[in-house]
Amino acid sequence: MPKKNQKLDSSRSGKTDASEGRREEVARATLAVIARDGLDRASMRGIAQEIGCSTGVLTHYFRDKDAILDFALQSIISAVEGAGEVAAGALTLDQFAAEISSALPDSLESRQMWKVWINFTAASLSRAEQHRRHHLLYEGIRDHWSKRFAALAEAGAFSGPVDADEEAALLFCLIDGIGIQALISPRIFVTARQRGLVRAHLARLPWATPVSAGQ
Repeated sequence: MPKKNQKLDSSRSGKTDASEGRREEVARATLAVIARDGLDRASMRGIAQEIGCSTGVLTHYFRDKDAILDFALQSIISAVEGAGEVAAGALTLDQFAAEISSALPDSLESRQMWKVWINFTAASLSRAEQHRRHHLLYEGIRDHWSKRFAALAEAGAFSGPVDADEEAALLFCLIDGIGIQALISPRIFVTARQRGLVRAHLARLPWATPVSAGQ
């Protein structure tokens, strides 16, 4: 009996993994369609064509288009929140700046995600429901990074007091601004400049490890 149950559990796990993989595939296709054609043209049919399946396959994993868009948007949020969490403990300026910079649009994949994020942001200005959703997402990201700064302070990364909420808000504004300008003026905001701006901003803080002015 234990072996039979174990096989059943393994089968369920396999089905769950396959289902989640399919949902992620739909999310990637949705991001591609929005980045290329815009949010308004991201229809169920368009997403299905991007994957090479029928709309019936999509509704098997998502109840409607809004559910797909929510899942795709959450994948972007997860990527943004994941920046700065590669390592724990008392990081140095350069370590933290490098990790935060992973959220910047400095690759083909990240630029695609930023185009999608901007499409959602633009939609929030004219759609009440999207505005409510986007407001909550912004609050969530600020709260996430506030906790990150607080954790760094507790770990001894700073030699003086740091206002975690204020720093999280400032950093989010900086990343948001750099991301938009890098898409509009990519020749001016190249990768090195994007990362340099992040490091210069973070260098203001009282890091426990001395910061070299020449770096």
